[in-house]
Amino acid sequence: DKGLASTKPNFKIPVLLKPMTIAEDSPVSLVEYCYQETRNHTASTRPCFNSDDLYSGRLWVLVDALDEIASEEAQKKVLRLVCEFIDAYPECKVAITSRDYQSVKSLPELRRFERYNLSPISHKQAELILQRIQRAKKLPAEATEEILRRLQNVHGMSLNPLLVTVFAAT
Repeated sequence: DKGLASTKPNFKIPVLLKPMTIAEDSPVSLVEYCYQETRNHTASTRPCFNSDDLYSGRLWVLVDALDEIASEEAQKKVLRLVCEFIDAYPECKVAITSRDYQSVKSLPELRRFERYNLSPISHKQAELILQRIQRAKKLPAEATEEILRRLQNVHGMSLNPLLVTVFAAT
């Protein structure tokens, strides 16, 4: 509980959800999924947020990889739960990620969301990002070369700053 509490009045509580889990379960509210997910990361059986956090917008829900759900019906189920959550707690932020597939883009439930695209970057730009990370984190040059090698082996995805950063962080 106290791990996510803060003395700052505007602290945020990020919760990362996988849509595949939501789609496979019986319909419950998105709040319940958030409760379950936060309990998975603490020793407590109590959730790491309360109704005050929900109504004040301190909970930030990140729904990652909507496109990995094969069924349109299941995608719509996840989006319905997200929309119900937004309607109940309009101060909370919700971000949904997906690859730019037509099957996902055409879902009418997504029209109410702002849309952002990650712009692709060149291999040289990825190398510059990694060099900055290497200097800041004092990583050995071999680590940067290995990350670049792994990035070259990623197929079906264009390079973008987020992907490069995730590779560097892991």
